[in-house]
Amino acid sequence: MEFFEMNVKCKCNQIIIVEGSKLYFADNEKNKWKMILQTNCIYGKNGFSSCRIAGDKTTPIGVFPLLYAFGTEKNVNTKMKYRKITKNSYFSDDEENLKEYNTWVESTKPINGEHLIDYPKEYHYGIVIGFNINPKIKGIGSSIFLHCIGDKNYTAGCIAIEEADMVNMLEKIENGAWIFIKKK
Repeated sequence: MEFFEMNVKCKCNQIIIVEGSKLYFADNEKNKWKMILQTNCIYGKNGFSSCRIAGDKTTPIGVFPLLYAFGTEKNVNTKMKYRKITKNSYFSDDEENLKEYNTWVESTKPINGEHLIDYPKEYHYGIVIGFNINPKIKGIGSSIFLHCIGDKNYTAGCIAIEEADMVNMLEKIENGAWIFIKKK
């Protein structure tokens, strides 16, 4: 890929690049990018957007930190911080509560947001993408993840890859990695 042939300046040691339906995962070894994984991916049903609106089923364009890994399955010894989904795990989309908005919330009562356990195939494993985190802006959306492919050939705005590729990535990814999402 052309990206890795260029002199890329990144203040991170690992980067994921999503370019259309291709995902590239690379590691910076001695100031030289080394490809770790190249695979196909799926994205939002309505494509990519640099001006997304909550619920528009687009994947945000931009450069974002990868915050932590999560899943319904046990940790595959990732070096990235990992959270296990429980029956009480939600990702809030309550814009009236900005403290909890677009964050993981454990609650014994249902809250406005994505009940993570309701997506057992997609969320076997995932990584939270730091979209709309700092600052949090009402109306542009929440719950943007890199996760496993489910039964559809698109997502509601996330990026998804085959589970085997996700496990492979999780075994190698570390805290401090970033994702760069762009159209082809």
